[in-house]
Amino acid sequence: CGMPTTVMAMLQSLSRAQIERLLKAKERIEALQARRQELRTELAQIERLVERLALSRFDVGFRLSSARKVLADHPPARDERSRDARVAAMLGEDFIANAMKLDHEGSGLRLHGWFCLPTYARSQADQQYFFLNGRPLRDKLIASAVRLAYRDVLFHGRHPAYVLFLEMDPARVDVNAHP
Repeated sequence: CGMPTTVMAMLQSLSRAQIERLLKAKERIEALQARRQELRTELAQIERLVERLALSRFDVGFRLSSARKVLADHPPARDERSRDARVAAMLGEDFIANAMKLDHEGSGLRLHGWFCLPTYARSQADQQYFFLNGRPLRDKLIASAVRLAYRDVLFHGRHPAYVLFLEMDPARVDVNAHP
């Protein structure tokens, strides 16, 4: 069975009740370890949610803590410099260093935010944020439009990085659309 003889001898000396208690303790420890992993996963999801919220609302401060440890602290960012600092705090200084600002308005729409140079393209789409009237939105059509804009300057398998905001008349938006 592969167990050292001392372990086998110890197990043989235990009563049935003691062995059952050991097995229950082992099961509880395994369940506790699994739950701790679930909690770490849930915390990571909460951190990503707070990040999206902090990117969507620069006028609001966000602070996330767990077990008395501050995981994220984003004070309100009311001017251009503090908005850049918030984005850099969440996406990294390299993002801001490689980003260009966009602010275009027309036909009742305003598109503004940051988009990175093709040289900052990523191997995964982990730094792509799009907000419609302050609401996070993941949409294949929008992602395709951004990829199309980069099509001549990005290598295959690379993804552009951006934080973009589209503002428009809320009456023109289907509020039932899933974010």
